[in-house]
Amino acid sequence: MSTTLTPQNAAQVIRKLGGIEVKPVSSEERGLVIGIYGPPGVGKTTLAASITDSSLGSPALYLDCRGNPHVISSYADRIDVVTISTYKQIEAVRQDILRGKDLPYKSVVIDSLSEAWAIDLRDLYGPTADVDWQKHSASTADVLQLVRNFVDLSTSSLKLNVVFVMQETQEARTVLNQKIEARSEIAFNKALQAAIPSLINFLGRLYIYEITAPFRRVLSFTPAETVHQAKRQVDPNDPAAREMPYEVYNPSLASILNTIRDHQPWPTEAHERPRPAQPAATR
Repeated sequence: MSTTLTPQNAAQVIRKLGGIEVKPVSSEERGLVIGIYGPPGVGKTTLAASITDSSLGSPALYLDCRGNPHVISSYADRIDVVTISTYKQIEAVRQDILRGKDLPYKSVVIDSLSEAWAIDLRDLYGPTADVDWQKHSASTADVLQLVRNFVDLSTSSLKLNVVFVMQETQEARTVLNQKIEARSEIAFNKALQAAIPSLINFLGRLYIYEITAPFRRVLSFTPAETVHQAKRQVDPNDPAAREMPYEVYNPSLASILNTIRDHQPWPTEAHERPRPAQPAATR
């Protein structure tokens, strides 16, 4: 319950530490920030576009950093595309979004962040330059700042949803003293692999779990560090968010958005793992 502010109680109601207002923990409205990664051709771009299947996510702005916008042409009525040819254009777009109070977008998709990093390296050092540690350090700082800047859009007055599409790489790792020969990581250097998940709320690996048609997909937030990177940041006391599983079959970002932001019940039936077909009975 809010307290009426009066001259008598102002000192108690408004408290500051270091000149910063002290506030209680609250479920402040913010946009969904999610990273999707996985092998080529698994459907990351299509999944990113599905955020516009929710009224909270449509329309969307798609930043094409060598992505695959042609595969989501059926979303032309809800997604606008900006083709990114230089790294500086990404920040210029973000600044225009903040300035443009009448812009219609509710979501921004960067496809792919991995390619944005490659564009930055090319712009900084030329298309044929050798990449050394100094160059990696500069580009690492650029990408981290990019992610932070776009995450800030989710907490600004716009409350935009932000989707980062990323490639994956298979690397050997020793995790909890266990040698893992093929662990899925986001396709960056080790500094970015460690830092990017800490800046976003959800990180899911998209992959095919049936190797025959219809090639069904799953978006995994399972925190199994020996298998892949993942993150699922929800309030465990939020009944709706708690219902969202760690493995989402037939995934849709609209379902995640509606559950996390609108607190709608998780559509269990739409995302249940299909049972394998039973062989036909023989006589």
